[in-house]
Amino acid sequence: YLHRALINVINLIGIDINELLTSTKIQGNALSYICGFGPVKAANFIKNLNGKGPLNSREELKRFIGDRVFTNCASFLKIISFNSSN
Repeated sequence: YLHRALINVINLIGIDINELLTSTKIQGNALSYICGFGPVKAANFIKNLNGKGPLNSREELKRFIGDRVFTNCASFLKIISFNSSN
């Protein structure tokens, strides 16, 4: 039951990709619960994204995960720009 609850809550809240770059807790745990990801895809995504800097658009995100995974997980992933004045 806990596994299903984690999936539901994490997908309800979503994950900010740029926050993911700075938090090892999110990298190691939460991303693999996003629909469209799993442990292997999440690990590969993190490996490919590390060192690239913050993402500014969904088009940039799509280059790292491909069309099919993007279609499955895009509504659960946020991209909050570091350049925003908020």
